[in-house]
Amino acid sequence: MKKWTKNNLFLIITIFIMILIQFLLLRFVGSKSYVGDEPYYIKFAENTIKNGIMYPTKSDIYSSYIFSPGYINYLVLLLRCFNNNYSVVLYFNIILNTMLMIEIYIISKNLFNKKTANIAIIIFCCLLSDIGIVMFTLSDLPFCVCAYGAVAVSLSNKKCGMAAAGVLLVLANWIRPFLIPFLIAILFIIFLKKYSYKKIIYFAVGLTLTIGIIGLSEYLSFGYFNYYSTTSGANLIMGANDDANGAFNPVVFNKGKIGHIPGSNWTFIQKNDYWTKSAVNWIKENPVKYVKLLPKKIIYTYATDTTFAYGLIGKSEANISISEIKNNFRNLISGNFSEIKSVSLIKDMIIIFNQSFYLLLLLFAVSGAFYMVKIKKYECLIFLSIIVLGSGMTVITVGNNRYHYPFIMSFIIIASFYIKSLFDMRLHKKPRTVSNLYKTESD
Repeated sequence: MKKWTKNNLFLIITIFIMILIQFLLLRFVGSKSYVGDEPYYIKFAENTIKNGIMYPTKSDIYSSYIFSPGYINYLVLLLRCFNNNYSVVLYFNIILNTMLMIEIYIISKNLFNKKTANIAIIIFCCLLSDIGIVMFTLSDLPFCVCAYGAVAVSLSNKKCGMAAAGVLLVLANWIRPFLIPFLIAILFIIFLKKYSYKKIIYFAVGLTLTIGIIGLSEYLSFGYFNYYSTTSGANLIMGANDDANGAFNPVVFNKGKIGHIPGSNWTFIQKNDYWTKSAVNWIKENPVKYVKLLPKKIIYTYATDTTFAYGLIGKSEANISISEIKNNFRNLISGNFSEIKSVSLIKDMIIIFNQSFYLLLLLFAVSGAFYMVKIKKYECLIFLSIIVLGSGMTVITVGNNRYHYPFIMSFIIIASFYIKSLFDMRLHKKPRTVSNLYKTESD
């Protein structure tokens, strides 16, 4: 009982410190600038408040695409309820981040054990990008809450849980069009847990009803049955053109490029179709060049984990490069203090710590995945489907280190299981066998 109390007290203190840091960040660092997609979310939300009940409105028919409708409607709801106070969105991020942490705990405990769940929470709290993400008005956090929430409730082995999983999965897709990896993950859960056909029906009903409600709502709002973002064509053409370099590169939309659409009388559907067909044609004509871009996209996606960590030092620093940080440390070591530029060494160290911790997490996750396959721990298929299919869907377009965020939770859970297994093997000092690993599963 004493050991149990100490372990849980340590966990509670860790969670409390993380939440406190987030509140302090919002209070003293604030969010004085918008980076990445943030201005677009704000623009669409403000336009919706002025011109309609929900996004998209009829004024969005001739937009380039329908952009994260689930998240924009979430912003619209918060802004209407709190008198256009954008700081409320960031404080709600703390609630969402806490919910995501609870979901990781539930998933880890249900599929493995309490020790694995505890380790997962500690890793989550130590990864600085998981703390800094609350500073951003971006769709990543709400998407993960809905997507991993769907996985968590599907483990309840109850009909209502499966129905809720269907609802949450569609809501996640409404925020970001990433349904397939998490749908496959839940299908693996259904298979591994041997759920009855009745529970599968409840899941399908929750899925289809939510699609129908969202689609009908958008139809009434702007005349089109739609329940997801239509950014696929734009993303695909950015990763498949003569100027493509594997990263986010909007040059393809400039005049004279294959992604340029003259005038503004095309609907979002026509634009999406045009970009998709243009990208597919380019890939057919340049298959070797396209394939050569894939490794670059993987590197851009997974090499660094800096985007959300910048939330800890102020988003205005978000364009500071890793090379610039290296130069600062080089100048420090060589004694050239006058050459140290841009950000303080404390800020540099925050980024370096987070990057080091992230790479260590990747190492344990990859090792853990191989280990789980080796011992035939088939629960790994749930998370590998999210990582592998999600990564595949990402690299066919463009790479960006922000895009790996939905997979971080799966990395954390796999790494936690592996770390727990290593602890058990060292504690018992016995060979690496499946039977040895599960003698303490009830701990």
